[in-house]
Amino acid sequence: MSGVRRCKIMRGKEKVDLGEESLEMANQHSETIDYGIILPYDVVSMIFKRLFARDLSNCAMVCRLWQEVAVNELASRGPMIDFLPSKAAFKACHTSVFSHNLTNRPMLGLLFSKINSYPGDCFNTHFPRNCLSILMKTSGVVVNEKEFDRYTPVAVCGYLPESSEVEIEYLMSKKGQIIHLNKNLEALSNGLHGQQPQRWSVIEPMIRGAVHRMKEIKCMLLITSERFGHENKLCSLEVINENVPILWGGITKELRIGRRGEAVGTCHAWIAVLIGGPNVKSWSLIIGNGVRRKEEVREKFIEWRKDIQPMKHTVALMFACVGRGTYMYGVRDVEASSFKEIFPDIPLVGGFGNGEFGFNVNNKSERQACHQYSSSFLILTYD
Repeated sequence: MSGVRRCKIMRGKEKVDLGEESLEMANQHSETIDYGIILPYDVVSMIFKRLFARDLSNCAMVCRLWQEVAVNELASRGPMIDFLPSKAAFKACHTSVFSHNLTNRPMLGLLFSKINSYPGDCFNTHFPRNCLSILMKTSGVVVNEKEFDRYTPVAVCGYLPESSEVEIEYLMSKKGQIIHLNKNLEALSNGLHGQQPQRWSVIEPMIRGAVHRMKEIKCMLLITSERFGHENKLCSLEVINENVPILWGGITKELRIGRRGEAVGTCHAWIAVLIGGPNVKSWSLIIGNGVRRKEEVREKFIEWRKDIQPMKHTVALMFACVGRGTYMYGVRDVEASSFKEIFPDIPLVGGFGNGEFGFNVNNKSERQACHQYSSSFLILTYD
C-alpha cells in the first residue's frame, strides 16, 4: 500500500481526506462498478443551465467547447418571466435587475408595474441595450396564474428571446413626433433620427411601408397612455383594419420606452409594435363585459385552445379592465388561473388598465378594436 498516494478533495470549506484504505477499496471495485462516462460537454451543459444570459455570453469567449454549449443553451430557452416587488426592481441607480437577470438574448421586453415613481436620469440603466423595453404603469399586474389587481407595489416583466425568423417594426409618439424604428432600432423614416411630426397622414404610409417589407403582419401590440386620448381614431385607421389580423393592448396610466444607455426623458403617448415573419403565429381572444362567471371564462379558453398551435417559443399576454378581476368576480385570479388551467405550459404576463384593444371578430367590416370592461388575450408563438 506504500505505492498508493493520498489525496484531498475540497468540498466547500471542508477538506475530505481520502486515505490509503479508501483508495485501495475504490481500486478493488473499480473493475466491477460501471460509473458511466460523463463527457466534458455534458458537465459544462449542466452548469450552463444555471447561468444568466450575461454570464453565458462571457463563458462563450473562453473556448470553442464553451461557445458551442452556450449558444445551444441560449437557443433552447424560452421567454423570461420575472416577478418582484417594485422597490427591488428600481431600488437604486446602480442596479440593473432586468438586464442582469436575463436568461436569454432578448428582442423585446414588456414590463407592467404599479410603482408610483421611477429613478430619474438613471432609469434606463435597468434595461438591456440591444432591445426596447416597454414599461407600462398599470393599475395591477398579472403573472401566470396570479392577478394583483389591488394596491400591491409589484413589477412583472417578460422578455421574448431573439429569433432571426421574427421581424419587428416600432412606431411611437413622443413630444408630438412619430418615431419609426426597425428591429435593430435603426430609423426607417426620413427626418431627424427617424422622427416626423405626429399627423394621421404620416402614420398610414409608415404602416404601409411595414406591410411591404414584412409581406404579412401577423399581429400588432398597441399601448397608449391615458393622456393620449385618441386611441379610437388610431385603432380605426384603414391601414390597420386592412393589414393587421390580430390586435392586442390597452390604455395605461403612463407609458415609457426604455433602452440601456439612452436618456428616458418624457413619457410616450403611444407605441405600436408590428410583428411579422414566416414562422410567426398569433391568436387573440376578447372576454367581453357579458362574461362574468368563471365557468364562462373556462369555456372561452377551452374553445380557443382548439386553434392554438405552439411552436418553439410561446408567450401569452393579458390586458384587462381594472373593473374586472376581484371587483367583478368577487374572488382573485379567476381569468389568469383559468388560462393556466387550460394552457399550463404557456407563460402569461399582463396588467390592468382603463381600456383594452383587440379585434373581437374576424370580419373586417364588423370587428371592434376598442373595448371597456373586457380582457384582451394574445398568444404569440414562433421558432
